[in-house]
Amino acid sequence: MSYGINEPEAPATKKQTFKIFTLGGGDVREQNLTRKEASDKIQEMLAVNGKAVDGGPAMDFETLWEEAKADGYVAGQDAIPSPMIVEGYEHEPVMGGVCGFAWVNFSMKKGLGRKFGKWLIDNDHARKDDYYGGCTIWIGEHGQSMARKEAHAHAMAQTLQRAGIEDAHGMSRMD
Repeated sequence: MSYGINEPEAPATKKQTFKIFTLGGGDVREQNLTRKEASDKIQEMLAVNGKAVDGGPAMDFETLWEEAKADGYVAGQDAIPSPMIVEGYEHEPVMGGVCGFAWVNFSMKKGLGRKFGKWLIDNDHARKDDYYGGCTIWIGEHGQSMARKEAHAHAMAQTLQRAGIEDAHGMSRMD
């Protein structure tokens, strides 16, 4: 349901500029937005962040999952690992760099993280993490290369952050 905006051409209110900031739109105080422009921006950001606006559809988790996977995979493929030279090893250096693991983790305590995490787990794309808490997405691509797996995890986490899962972060460890 749409509501009328009092004085739509007046400067955006402090409440509006703070809402844009908390939704990940940055500091817009110096942009001299009108109340109407700020309202439109907030509605657009809420729609992107998975909250239905004016009865519109919420975010499609399948689309978000596919986008995050694709962004991660491309970043992993584009990563250039430092070759690992093993002392006493007579063959060529290991071009994939050191061996390791990577994953993405985020909280499932509230909001989009809770809903998306549940969707991922229900669809066997992730697991509930008993050690770190929340939801963990394992990165299985890119062989044993920790550098490529790290790049994949960090890019995937950035995509999830842009979608509104602010605490999504890539993690890794060397094998």
